Amino acid sequence: MFKTNCKKTVSKMILSFILITVTLLSGCQKNTINSAIEFGTIDVSEIDKIELSGTTGGKDGNYSYTLSDQEKKEFVHLLNQVELGDEVDKNQALSSGAVTYYKLYFQGKDVVTLCPGHYFGVDEKYYEFVNFDELWDEFVTFNSKQDTSERLTVYDGAVADLNSSQEKEQVYFDATVLEVKKKSIKVKCSESFDSGIPVDEEFSVTTNIVESGELPDLNAGDHIRIVFDGIIKESYPLQLGNVFAIYLLDENGNL
Repeated sequence: MFKTNCKKTVSKMILSFILITVTLLSGCQKNTINSAIEFGTIDVSEIDKIELSGTTGGKDGNYSYTLSDQEKKEFVHLLNQVELGDEVDKNQALSSGAVTYYKLYFQGKDVVTLCPGHYFGVDEKYYEFVNFDELWDEFVTFNSKQDTSERLTVYDGAVADLNSSQEKEQVYFDATVLEVKKKSIKVKCSESFDSGIPVDEEFSVTTNIVESGELPDLNAGDHIRIVFDGIIKESYPLQLGNVFAIYLLDENGNL
């Protein structure tokens, strides 16, 4: 009788252990799904359109337009590489200042709003951007190389042609090169002039779409002047509009 009761007790303990293990594993799996959204499986054929919107600094305002088919393919390819981690507090994420949004319209009528930045927003939630350092320059380059010559943009509720003389205005600032990468340079603003760039602000500037077609051989520590269209996208890190030229300065700050 004792042996029988003992066997029953052991069986119950084993069963309880199995149930607890399964419950814990299920909980871990659920947390993983909620905290790490996979973008790698998204296919461009699943998306009808992508709308890009955001806020520029200074004299401009809000802008919004629909990506072309080619831009849509490029963005999805970039999105496929994004790796997200744990969910973060929304207030913490919003304090980073990211205000560039991509609204994806899927063929199944689902709409997902993404907000890339130091933290990556997915609808109303924000997550750690695990490979931010690896991909952020790619996002900067993508946002900067949009063909806006025939596109209409909304500024503070009014429609304006980006090809207008106002948007072709050129402003500049001086900076120190902190790091040189394949498609961009990380800089620190040393003299703002009329650009609206805060002094000591650090951010990346794309180098593969400089409109002058000429780019000096740059190294960390170089002093440069960056000429652009005056558009500052208020994201974190900050992004510029179209870059017209990058000039190397001498030790006196002259061209």
